[in-house]
Amino acid sequence: HLDDDEFWRVNPARGTETILITPLGLSPGVVYTGLMVVSPTPDRVIVVSSPEGFARLDEACAIAGFDAQRVVRAEVPDGHACFGHFNFVRGIVEPLLLDAGRVVVNITGGTSALQYLCERLADRAASLGIPVSRVAMIDKRSAGDQHDDPFVVGELVTLDSTEPEATADT
Repeated sequence: HLDDDEFWRVNPARGTETILITPLGLSPGVVYTGLMVVSPTPDRVIVVSSPEGFARLDEACAIAGFDAQRVVRAEVPDGHACFGHFNFVRGIVEPLLLDAGRVVVNITGGTSALQYLCERLADRAASLGIPVSRVAMIDKRSAGDQHDDPFVVGELVTLDSTEPEATADT
């Protein structure tokens, strides 16, 4: 078996949880949409945000009928200047990935820096052999309408996926 690469590949045991990872800015609509449209409903949600961003997270969970105790908060001090906080966020998230059977990573919402951290978490999950889908949560309403009523279900667009059965634009 010396030259048989497949013989030497180890497939680590994987968990069964569906985990949603999403950035959160000042509008809770992106989390609300994720909770409503990711299927199956996530077992756990990891939200990357700042203290200001977390202000309405519990409200979004309550309106979506999701237990806020199943939300892990990866809090950075400044949502605009957190590009260098990946190792900190990874330290919070990585142990949770060991229970993941699949990870859905939303790359929209929040600031560019928060989105960057979520992209890096997607890469980390994939490097651990976990099937990952990158998605976008889209709300086509005006910014004013989104601000006035953030709790309207938007659309989920799958951008890419390493899941065997996933297809783009679902």
